[in-house]
Amino acid sequence: MNTVDRDASQALLEQVNQALQDNTPLRIRGGNSKAFLGREVAGIPLDTRAHRGIVSY
Repeated sequence: MNTVDRDASQALLEQVNQALQDNTPLRIRGGNSKAFLGREVAGIPLDTRAHRGIVSY
């Protein structure tokens, strides 16, 4: 997998901007391995798993 495949910056930015425009809360999520900790968070999931590794120096 090359660096371009791991850079999801544009897709994440579009999702955040759309949520801002719609006044919709987001629930930022990586691997979701700690979902059982704390209170349940409301919002549409913003999945960041595709955005990983070193994407820029």
